[in-house]
Amino acid sequence: MQQHQVEKIILRWKWRWRIKNFLLTTLIFVLKLFQHYLTPTIILSIFLVKKLILQLQNIEKGIEEEMKF
Repeated sequence: MQQHQVEKIILRWKWRWRIKNFLLTTLIFVLKLFQHYLTPTIILSIFLVKKLILQLQNIEKGIEEEMKF
């Protein structure tokens, strides 16, 4: 593997990690905002957490596939 390809993979991985952290912090912020409000928000937040976990798993699969090349 060439140095350039390795650097590109590392750069992509870093950006995905930043996106992952951003999504998590945003989710936590939203959950804290709506913590003291309606019960449907709890249901909505559970749905959002499930969706976020699926997105994170897809990102991790993409990283693993890139590492194979």
